[in-house]
Amino acid sequence: MKTSFKYLAIMVATAVLVFTGCKDLEKMQKMADQVTLSVSTSPVEMHGDSIEIKLTGAFPAKFFQKKVTLEVTPVLKYGGQEVAFKSLTMQGEDVEANNKVIPYESGGSFEIVDKIAFDPAMREATLVVRGDATIKDEKQAVIEREVAPGVMATATLLDFTDGKVIKAADNFERVTYETKEAKIKFLINRYNIRGRELKKDEIKAINDYIKEVAEKENMAVENITIDAYASPDGTVELNTKLSENRKKVTEKYIGKEVKKAKMELEDEGSVYNSRSVAEDWEGFKSELQKSNVQDKDLILRVLSMYNDPKVREKEIKNISAAFNELKDDVLPQLRRSEFKVKVAVTGFSDEEISKYALEKPYTLDVEELLYAGTLTEDKETLKKIYTTCTQQFSDDWRGHNNLGVINFQQGNYADAMTNFNGAKDIEASNSKVLNNLGAVALAQGDIDKAIEYLNAATAGGNHASYNQAMIATKKGDYEKAVDMYASSKYNTVNFALAKLLQYSITKNDQAYDAALGILEKVEDKDNAMWYYLKSVIGARKQDTDMVMNNLRTAIEKNADLKQTASTDVEFIRYKEDATFKSIVE
Repeated sequence: MKTSFKYLAIMVATAVLVFTGCKDLEKMQKMADQVTLSVSTSPVEMHGDSIEIKLTGAFPAKFFQKKVTLEVTPVLKYGGQEVAFKSLTMQGEDVEANNKVIPYESGGSFEIVDKIAFDPAMREATLVVRGDATIKDEKQAVIEREVAPGVMATATLLDFTDGKVIKAADNFERVTYETKEAKIKFLINRYNIRGRELKKDEIKAINDYIKEVAEKENMAVENITIDAYASPDGTVELNTKLSENRKKVTEKYIGKEVKKAKMELEDEGSVYNSRSVAEDWEGFKSELQKSNVQDKDLILRVLSMYNDPKVREKEIKNISAAFNELKDDVLPQLRRSEFKVKVAVTGFSDEEISKYALEKPYTLDVEELLYAGTLTEDKETLKKIYTTCTQQFSDDWRGHNNLGVINFQQGNYADAMTNFNGAKDIEASNSKVLNNLGAVALAQGDIDKAIEYLNAATAGGNHASYNQAMIATKKGDYEKAVDMYASSKYNTVNFALAKLLQYSITKNDQAYDAALGILEKVEDKDNAMWYYLKSVIGARKQDTDMVMNNLRTAIEKNADLKQTASTDVEFIRYKEDATFKSIVE
């Protein structure tokens, strides 16, 4: 009987505990509506590939039973699935554990900060908070409440295909210049032109060139320069007359050849540019340095020590052995006249270059081919021109690069990557090419590779700044993104988007008007996303007309935006609006 009584006592005690426990859990469940729950942003927002929440809660007095343990878990529910954020376990005053204690009499508060990876399917989601209470072996859900209606995924509007690529410039010059020159030597103290001098190959070549220039319409003499010299031996007076006479006879000879070729000079007085040098000490020094004269170093020191021509000549003649060598090897080279014919050559016209680039590309050099690419905006024509450039001038990075630019603009990203890599094989550290590779990587969604390329593009200029700004936007670093967009000088939808997203950090409503200001400066206002983003800003400003008018136009330009808008919580307050429904359904 004693044993039976013992078991009976245990059973009664257990029943009492269970009854008491159930009663405590029921009390908490009944008071659950008095628990305050809130998130820092509602709807919650996606930034940088994740959804971060800050959930705060407060328990009223006499809610948290002394022997109860409560596990609170934020859960994102979407499309029949759910993902839990981290849980927080709290306990009553009589529980022997190491969790946060919530007093029975006064109540208490808690905070949960966590993030989960974003999935596009989460656009239509609900954030709920669950609270599971436990006492002994008894467990009961005491809290199940929605705290945020959906995920604001406006950051996903970032357009990575808007990367900025750099086209390589040509160095085309329609008018180029050629120079032909020749030299006539004279005997000591003479200024007559000897017949043997006129039979030299260089004289024949320049005479033939003068005839060629006279015959071609695209060639014209720019100027004819004549410099006549005397060697520094002899008196200055003699050498002055000698060099002047050598200049005159050379002018006369060249003038005769020009007339013989029937060359017409526009202004003969300005074409000829002649001078005479009485004592060519600079020429003397140059020839001496090239010579094998035994005492040339000593003579060079004399030249550096004295500036007076008479003193120089006297001191050099005192070096008797050397002076004899100078008379034979150096001084004869200085008794001369030099003349140069500079000719302006006018290249093909724009019409000819455009035609030849497609029909006779082999007649053009690389600069003319690249220049042809500036004379049309037709993408297929440009593709032909730059393809030819890569074939005829395969070792020039510019043709490969510019072909890549066209493929990028056409959305052929794999081909563009191949082209830019071809340019990189030629110039591995070219900042323009590295920037372009970064832009393609962004368009292909390879953010890590894009970062690698763009960090290496140290001189990519505004284009690289813009592409870096897109990366900062993707990472959720909107302050940095806005600064880099601004420095790039490109006003785009992406820039306006970053300015709008900056509100999440600053909570400054001026971000909305600033974003609208950027949109107004965008050149391509025919872009569907231009209107869509303007509609989103209208929703933030609660401007119904702005929402409806711009959303309607956006969907007219891109019907796929119907689905986007219908699941976009930016428009949550308009979900039941008849006009909104007519636009998105």
